[in-house]
Amino acid sequence: MSGTSGEPLDALCDAAGEVVAPMLRLPAEHDETLPEFERLLRDLGCHVLLFNGGNARSTPRLMANLLRSCPMLRVTCADFEEGPGQRMKGAPWGLPMMALGAAMRAGLSEGEVEAYAEALGRASIAHGANAVFAPVCDLATARGNPIVGTRSLGDDPAEVSRSVAALTRGFLRAGALSCAKHFPGHGETLQDSHSELPRVTTDAGTLRSRELAPFHAAVEAGVPMTMTAHVLYEGVDRERPATLSDAALGGLLRGELSFRGACVSDSLRMSGILDGRTSEEAGVGALRAGCDILLDPEDPAALRESVRKGVREGRIDPVRISEALARVRALAARAVPTGLPQKQEDADDLDRLSERLAARAITPVGKPWRPPGRDRLSVAVIDDDEDIDLSPLLDTLRVAGARPALTEGDAADLAVLAGRVAAWKGRAGLSETSARRLERLLASRSDLPLLVLGSPALLPSLWSGRALVAYGAQAPIQRAVAGAILGDTPAPGRLPVRWPGLA
Repeated sequence: MSGTSGEPLDALCDAAGEVVAPMLRLPAEHDETLPEFERLLRDLGCHVLLFNGGNARSTPRLMANLLRSCPMLRVTCADFEEGPGQRMKGAPWGLPMMALGAAMRAGLSEGEVEAYAEALGRASIAHGANAVFAPVCDLATARGNPIVGTRSLGDDPAEVSRSVAALTRGFLRAGALSCAKHFPGHGETLQDSHSELPRVTTDAGTLRSRELAPFHAAVEAGVPMTMTAHVLYEGVDRERPATLSDAALGGLLRGELSFRGACVSDSLRMSGILDGRTSEEAGVGALRAGCDILLDPEDPAALRESVRKGVREGRIDPVRISEALARVRALAARAVPTGLPQKQEDADDLDRLSERLAARAITPVGKPWRPPGRDRLSVAVIDDDEDIDLSPLLDTLRVAGARPALTEGDAADLAVLAGRVAAWKGRAGLSETSARRLERLLASRSDLPLLVLGSPALLPSLWSGRALVAYGAQAPIQRAVAGAILGDTPAPGRLPVRWPGLA
């Protein structure tokens, strides 16, 4: 028995490790060689890895060393949706996808979005990742979604599709392998698939006309990878999440969208896929359903053995694993070298471009913005994650002639609301503690202006004040928003979501 390539069964079993993609979790400081991990990669014979963490100095060198020492390894992936700084100490930041959506609604062209993606792709390659798990194609249709939020470009299928296509073209121009995620859409969920299995009741017709539109745009633009969602869509498959569903991956992705690239599972450690299954069972099920790359299993070697056993015992069709091997090998053949020599101009280009685009994304919400005074600017900070560094904002305000000072009291001239989307966080808005602090501030001054360094979902639901929404707290955004706070620069962005309570 053999697969579509004519490989005998023993050869297919021997190659099983090629579809496994282990994850390398790095501390902020690490060595530039990791012999034990190198042995794992060589033993697996894998083409793809995912890394997270590290620093801008050592991690690119480590990735270059791994590519040299592991003959089969070709694709080094990272979740650089918002730039290398999102995952790596000392690396440049890009922008949240929702900031791009807000700028596009205000006139940012597809060509400018494409140029941004090219800069992001070049910076990613320079920092060790020749594959970026972006763009996010999920629509931000649910304000309470705890895991999508500002990772989404917005809620309008046509607008998001245009942005996705431009981002895909830009990544391709940079030589970075991109990935449309999370198929067939994670935006309608009110649960985080890291911690549980979300169920979506949207009917198949709405799913096709709304959620699938950005993925179709990515496929048409030539995206080389898609990533699955650990989400159960009752309108597609009432029993299995998309990662394990042939109806979703074979029927929709391969059939209706005619996607011919590599399909990557989301992490096989997430509770959404480990719903009564082991990581190995989930991996085998994902391969059977249509995934070609099995991402981040708990034990990569054990998953390889489970795949081999499945092929030998007939639970995995030889044609299916042969297809997966062909796709992952084709992806590997497209990968460019990474890491060295690192070009400082690639980091600088991304940083400068991100700041320029961030200024075009800043969005006024509610009543017209009235700049606070410069001489005495008392700033209250409600940091939902308790780790924000506001020095880029405060330093830029000082350069502009303002005298900002942080206050712990309940009287202020400006309140900063900060919070990011994070796995296992479980909410889109403020915590109860943060919400009570905001209530006290608004009780002291009902017209207190708000600066939102995160999602519009951080704003109170019943509120009639004024705010600037900047969509994130990255350094380029903080520098860009300072002028808008003081009224020196405009706030031209437009909300890319139509959630209740926002205007």
